[in-house]
Amino acid sequence: YLEMGINNNATVSPVGMAWYQMREQYPNVNLYSGDESHPSLAGSYLAACVHYCTIFAKSCQSSDTYIPNGLDVTVASNIQTIASNTVLDSTQVWNMFFIQSLDTNKINQTSYEFDLQVSNYDSIYWDFGDNTSVSNSLNVEHEYIEEGSYNVTLTVSSNGCKILSQTIVISIPNGSTDTTGGNDTTSIFIYDKEDNLSLYPNPANQFIAFEGKLSKSKMKIINVFSEVVLEKHIQKGEQIDISNLSSGYYIIELGSTEIIKTFKLIKNE
Repeated sequence: YLEMGINNNATVSPVGMAWYQMREQYPNVNLYSGDESHPSLAGSYLAACVHYCTIFAKSCQSSDTYIPNGLDVTVASNIQTIASNTVLDSTQVWNMFFIQSLDTNKINQTSYEFDLQVSNYDSIYWDFGDNTSVSNSLNVEHEYIEEGSYNVTLTVSSNGCKILSQTIVISIPNGSTDTTGGNDTTSIFIYDKEDNLSLYPNPANQFIAFEGKLSKSKMKIINVFSEVVLEKHIQKGEQIDISNLSSGYYIIELGSTEIIKTFKLIKNE
């Protein structure tokens, strides 16, 4: 399913991973029906909770609106917790259209840096609230030339119809700006989905490497449990040995002063 999600730019609803977590943490809860093939009431409810969390990108915990007849309330609560944690702890792994984080850092009295992590998106638009804007950048800096309060609005879209929006209020104090004029905005482009950096081969068996705009960079490989399984500094063209990794699906985070990018990797036997 994860491989099909990569190939089709689709979101995966991780029922199997939630099933695994439920069996590990609550082995006394029977997720199968009598034929040991089809799901029991608990198994069906677990799948439904995972689908809910994936579709609406929010927790289903403390939802007592509907608990199936015949399912213990404590078991239902545990199922809700497992489903919510499995989906929302690894939204990037499941390729969900989701804002993982939006950090705001004050550089000085008039300048701010905005750092965004988002998955499965098509476009990004920053409106700085002072008649200036920037598109398709995950990391931007902006300088204000007049004092006042500004609403910085981030709009992210996916597939042309799904939209996420967040607003940050920025206050520029009196006497901190230069009113004599000058450049009103400085936007630093860190990573655009159209850059030429690529990972090869993918799927891979023993080694991977990167080609494109890359100097010395820090690399992290993260498994589906959100665990960092390999972390190191690499150079352009360097072969990275992944032969010790188990077969499966991984996220690679690559960062430097020039570029920040995320890759999806399939590790074969």
